[in-house]
Amino acid sequence: MNAAATGWFLRLQVCHSLSGRVRFRYACAPDAPRDAASMERMVIALHGVERVRVNPRAASLLVWFDPALTDVSRLSAALRAMPVPPSLSAPESAQAQAHGASLALTGAALLVSRSLRAGLQAPTSFGAALPLLGEALDDFIEHGITSHVLEAVAVGISIGRKDYFAANTTSFLLALGEYLEARIARRSDNMLCRLLMPTNEAVWVERRGREERLPPEQVRTGDTVIAATGTVIAVDGTVLGGEALVNEATMTGESVPVMRRRGDVVLSGTTVE
Repeated sequence: MNAAATGWFLRLQVCHSLSGRVRFRYACAPDAPRDAASMERMVIALHGVERVRVNPRAASLLVWFDPALTDVSRLSAALRAMPVPPSLSAPESAQAQAHGASLALTGAALLVSRSLRAGLQAPTSFGAALPLLGEALDDFIEHGITSHVLEAVAVGISIGRKDYFAANTTSFLLALGEYLEARIARRSDNMLCRLLMPTNEAVWVERRGREERLPPEQVRTGDTVIAATGTVIAVDGTVLGGEALVNEATMTGESVPVMRRRGDVVLSGTTVE
């Protein structure tokens, strides 16, 4: 399956699919970003997609989706048509940029609040608090009284009492808190994505009666992969022989290892205990 020249992927191939889960092997277009974070942000926004994991070293794209909303065929078509946004070169997402802009606006209002003439202080404070007031109005319409609504009321009372310094200080501290919260959440998500990726630098494969140690990207459909005790399973597959307890906590969240025997399906990223 070849992607359009203007799309993200130069080549996209379905390697393995289960109900609600599909793995692609891909090659990026020359001008497309190759980092996992950028690709995951775009794929997760596609219709029906629930989770995404990208392994750039193995050129592997693993997608969990809702079968009621999409299927492998439609998902493949959406991925082939996925464009590279011009703004993707920026390291931060649009939400992070919005938090940064709000922080800069409220910080500037706080710095100049006491040096402005009396007639300019009220518009400056109101303008700096406008994003907070807008979010509070949306929250009030959708959910009733929430913490955002109470924060906006506190800022509004300060502006009404002409205590513009207090209003600007409150707006700045709230914007700073949201900025730090979003930044920590983004870093935590990136850290979790890295932790959940298989760490195999090589995979033992049996070919022509011999065991060979190969990079993960050289494993092909139909290969017999050897997974010894204590190793992380590098690819999705079906057990051909033997039995073992497999820890699937990284994929399913289940803390108790499960028994896998001949004919059972095993998932990449899980550990043979």
